[in-house]
Amino acid sequence: MPLVLQLATEADAERSAQIEKEAYAPNVFNSILFPGPFPEPTPGENPRVTELAKQLREDSSTRWLKIIDTDLDPTEDNKQMIGFAQWNINDGSELPAGPRSFGPGCNVEACEAVFGGLHGARLKYFGDRKHVPRELTGKMVELRLLHVDPKHQRRGVGKMLVMWGVEEAKKLGLPVFLQSSEDGHSLYLSCGFRDIGIHSVDSPLVSAWQVRADAVKRHVPLQGTASVPPGQKDFTGNVMDYEEGADLMREPDAAGGAYKRYDHVQYHPEDLKGKGEPSYTIERDLKKGKKRKD
Repeated sequence: MPLVLQLATEADAERSAQIEKEAYAPNVFNSILFPGPFPEPTPGENPRVTELAKQLREDSSTRWLKIIDTDLDPTEDNKQMIGFAQWNINDGSELPAGPRSFGPGCNVEACEAVFGGLHGARLKYFGDRKHVPRELTGKMVELRLLHVDPKHQRRGVGKMLVMWGVEEAKKLGLPVFLQSSEDGHSLYLSCGFRDIGIHSVDSPLVSAWQVRADAVKRHVPLQGTASVPPGQKDFTGNVMDYEEGADLMREPDAAGGAYKRYDHVQYHPEDLKGKGEPSYTIERDLKKGKKRKD
């Protein structure tokens, strides 16, 4: 199945938005960042498509790339397109654009904590001469979007889109920058990137949503206390299933360890506080590097 890298156009915005939605649907943070409710969509309109097209038209630094699978039917609603990336080539004339609006159905506080924090890190990096030489301050090739159709992941699609930007940066003599989720971290390391920082959100604005989900879906009392004894039903009819204790989140003999563990997260053996991977390893290595410099 030959894969071909091409420049994408505004006509590809709809397919890009579709791939993005499907690629991030399984992400466990979606229910925290975008819990709803969502308004009924207007027939023939897609706000995300409109937003993407506007970015391409109004930001001259934007470059769109796509991967097509030439073995797929070219007449089926642009389904040949199986991957998309947005790179921005910043010449230093202006600071990078801020994070996009979060849209209806979002948890504003959680989105600000996550996306606002990421934007702050971007601004810091653009002017940080520890990473960027004085003459290149504000000049950068930056990966802003990358998503691959879930049905075609692990075929090298993401790497093709990433390496386009890496090679472009080499031609221009500019540093290249991106921000990664945990899912994409190994891909970027394989493309030659290194970690320069980590943005983690340890905020009640975010964790409160997870605690609420635990209480509703797992029948776990908040912070290990409850007015409904174990084995009895709460007001919704759910049977409370937990062990008596002062604080189930931090009891040494609690299931999964002294700190809460989630099935979808991997943990390093030395990660006693449950930061999860690769966050724990990245933070540990950055601290080691700082100590060596000191």
